[in-house]
Order: sequence, then C-alpha cells, then structure tokens
Amino acid sequence: MEKHLALFDFDGTLTRKDTLFDFARFAVGEMAFVGRLLRAAPVLILHKAGMVGATAAKESFLTTFFGGWAEARFEAAAVAYCTDRLPALLQPEAMHRLAWHLAQGHEVVIVSASAEDWIRPWASAMGLEVLATQLERHQGKITGKLASPNCNGPEKVARIQARFPMVADAITYAYGDSAGDQPMLGLANHAFFRKFV
Repeated sequence: MEKHLALFDFDGTLTRKDTLFDFARFAVGEMAFVGRLLRAAPVLILHKAGMVGATAAKESFLTTFFGGWAEARFEAAAVAYCTDRLPALLQPEAMHRLAWHLAQGHEVVIVSASAEDWIRPWASAMGLEVLATQLERHQGKITGKLASPNCNGPEKVARIQARFPMVADAITYAYGDSAGDQPMLGLANHAFFRKFV
C-alpha cells in the first residue's frame, strides 16, 4: 500500500502571519514586547540588510525575549498560546485542506522554522507530527540558542528525509508560501505554493 504524506509549512501557510513575533507578544505582554523588541531591533535590522544570518538573528531575538526563562514557564506559555491565540490565526482554506488529508488517512506533518514548542501542543491534539526548530535548554532554563539547525530551506528537506527515508517512494503533497519552502516543495509529487488546490 502506497504511503501518502502531506507536508505543511506553518507560518504564512497554515497561519495568517509569522508566529515568532506573535508568540513573543503573547508570552511577555504588550509593554514588555515593545521594550524587548527595541533591544532586539539592531540585529533584526542587520538581518534584513543581509549582514546577519537567519540563525544568528533568531537566536538574538529568542535570547532577548526568553533567555533565562524556566522551561516550565516557557512551556506553559506555549500551551496557552496554542489554546488561546493560535486558533484565531489559522487560515480556513488551509485547515480545510489539512482536514481533507486526515480524512483520506494521509500522514500530515508540520515542517516549520518556528520553534516546535508553540506548534506541538496544537499539532499533537490534531494528531499531526511536527518537524521544527528545537530550542536549547540548559539546567532547566531556555537559553535562547537553537538546539537544532534552523528548520528552513534545505534543512526542511534534510529533516523530512531523515524522518521518512521512503519519501521518494511516497505520494507526497507539500504546501508552502516562501522561498524557504521551495526545497520542500521540490520533494513533492503535488506541490502547492500559496494555494491549496
């Protein structure tokens, strides 16, 4: 029996907006968000100018917002985000397509550069697998560093192939909205860029 995989990018594909900034705002509150964003801004500006890489920019942002947080506090914020905030960000058309794949018995996988922490609680409740960026923990605290390569571009393909060695023989659908999704879309028999049918 043939294997069917449905690979969904998260930010901008399943959701209406990027969730890194949205989660940070949710987790720390509006006033703290503005203050910390000002501290993070110089590195973000250098990243936009092409002078700082994506991983360094992401680690700088995460360290500014969450460095030193207890794991339990961070994980509780992620669960609350998945329950209280994320449903309002989901794109109905994307969710309709995701539901179709589940109804067909396909294995649905979220493949995202965002941290798995604020995706997995929602995805697990939906019966979905998650391949996403992992955050470093040290002595029970969030460091702000990445524990895995940033799951974007070619890294998406590497993670998919490591988890599903038979992907080349599967019937694969892939959905994305950015240049970082193009390598993943290249794996698919049925690739959808900024559309779902």
